[in-house]
Amino acid sequence: MGFGRPVAKRRKARRQQQPRVRGRELRQHARRRSGRRNWKSILGWGIGGLLLIGVAALLIRGPGGQTVEDPVLLALAEEASGGPVQVLTGPAHTVYHSTLPLPSVAVPREDGRPTLIWFSNTTCTFCERMDPFVYSTIDRFTDRVVFVEKSIARDRNSASRYGIRGTPTFVLVDTVGDEIGRFFYQSTGTAFADNILTVLGRAGS
Repeated sequence: MGFGRPVAKRRKARRQQQPRVRGRELRQHARRRSGRRNWKSILGWGIGGLLLIGVAALLIRGPGGQTVEDPVLLALAEEASGGPVQVLTGPAHTVYHSTLPLPSVAVPREDGRPTLIWFSNTTCTFCERMDPFVYSTIDRFTDRVVFVEKSIARDRNSASRYGIRGTPTFVLVDTVGDEIGRFFYQSTGTAFADNILTVLGRAGS
């Protein structure tokens, strides 16, 4: 008789605790399910965003994933270089390749203007990022500098002459082709213009 009451009390206590335990387990289970749903939602939005980026990339490229010619940039390139330009499309960048020879001792520029050379390539994604502002910015400097874009794949001799190791690389040369200064990728038109002014300052232009 003496053992019956403690046992009954323990059983009663366990019965009273069971609803609380079950409630806690249900809440934990609900949180786990909610967490899984949140991860699925985040994953779904991420995949959707990547698909949108892919579609946008396709829209700015022509058939076969190639970049396309921009008539406005072509006109600006011809004006800036003062001569014929060959359009080279590719997987990442359209090169408006100047077919004019670069200045040299044998063929110096007679107008006294230095030449700013943009060494680029059709596979250069950083060149493409600069496309929206390169030619529109250089258009402000055409009275002070000649601007030519050169494909390193199409003009390997010039790329080797100036020791080009990557693109985009901008090299300012004098009337006989000697280097005055160089700079590389710029993220904005303002930064690009500032670098042009810096190298022109070295040239005394």
